[in-house]
Amino acid sequence: MRLQDDLYVIKYENKNMVYSPLRRALFFADDASVAIINRYISNKSDESDKNTQVWNHIKQLEAIEVSPPEQQQIKKGANAVIIPTQICNLGCTYCYAREAHSQMNMPIGVLKTTLDFVLNGAEKKKNISFIGGGEPFVSWSLIQWAVEYLEKNKKQDDRLNIGVTTNATLFTEDKFQYVKEHNLHIGVSFEILEDVQNTLRPYQGGKASSFDIVDANIKKLIQYNIPYTIRSTITRLNVKRMPEMVEYVAKHYLNLKRLHLEQVTDSNEDGYAFYNEYIEYFYKAKEVGRRLGISVYNSISKSIHQIKGCFCRGELCITPTGAIVACHRVSSEQERAFPVFYYGQVNQSVVFDEAAEKKYLSHTYNKREECFYCYAYWHCAGICSMERVELTEDQISSKCEFAKRIIVRELYETLLKGLENNQ
Repeated sequence: MRLQDDLYVIKYENKNMVYSPLRRALFFADDASVAIINRYISNKSDESDKNTQVWNHIKQLEAIEVSPPEQQQIKKGANAVIIPTQICNLGCTYCYAREAHSQMNMPIGVLKTTLDFVLNGAEKKKNISFIGGGEPFVSWSLIQWAVEYLEKNKKQDDRLNIGVTTNATLFTEDKFQYVKEHNLHIGVSFEILEDVQNTLRPYQGGKASSFDIVDANIKKLIQYNIPYTIRSTITRLNVKRMPEMVEYVAKHYLNLKRLHLEQVTDSNEDGYAFYNEYIEYFYKAKEVGRRLGISVYNSISKSIHQIKGCFCRGELCITPTGAIVACHRVSSEQERAFPVFYYGQVNQSVVFDEAAEKKYLSHTYNKREECFYCYAYWHCAGICSMERVELTEDQISSKCEFAKRIIVRELYETLLKGLENNQ
């Protein structure tokens, strides 16, 4: 790719940043240097430009040969995301799967066929995640069966990485011991502050006090030395309280060093006002985290460390009915996004629908016209494919601006950190 197509001048905090995403080049520049760079980008350079230090730097960047990431197929065989149940004991106000909640558990035959497919894969590292849908611990016996089946039938040199994403309300002493014994990784969905947790994540039927149980169970995870993470969903209710959330974690969950604060995807929430507040308080939370030794991130902020052609190329996710979908947030045939993300079925065997997979990949690699001229293109990669189904065009536009603002802030902080480290 030509450097002119991979070079951007970004104004932020009254400073000029020059950025080449594919060449992984980022530097501050004064106004005179920016004028030279802009002439270079527009093919209007003059002879005087070629006698400058910035021109030499441009030529060094030109010499770096790069190619954009190629379109990739969904990775299958070594990774599987399993939704074991649609049953949930909580009634989260923002739940993406609430339309799918039912009394459905995955049949053992579907689970076995899925695990056999993973075990027969050529790659030695095998990642298996149990997630909602509903609450995975509701179907604890299925998880136990799967863990023991994997351990018994894996090849000698296979490495298993098994995780469970949970609301952490259904732990017992026996389950803590089992998780520890079998080296399961636990991802906890939790809003950290008591009033927020009890408002956004109440029990089904209106019982509100989920906080005390989850808080106690996280402390048990620490006591058992079980690896865990916390992911919090940020809505209008807690957007201004992200710094407080970080402080609470630092005080009460002493071994947690990374905190995921993800903005909600909700057609009633997504908009410029919410995103403005989110950015303001997310970076206040990051600053608190720096002081307290906790890395605060979201899916966009961590994307600057990656170069990708799409936000997510999809996953091998199996729903309780055996449907294969490219995103675990599409857990039921009842959901509007299901026809876009569905690409196969598990019964006695795993059967992929190639035409459906191509349809999904076409959707996820499809970009808005303005994406092709944006410095954030290779990071946000057109935003989440699921969000492009769920949100309106206006909401997608506001999400796009939000992603760009996060990325430019991350680039700016990266430069400042580099300067500090060189002093």
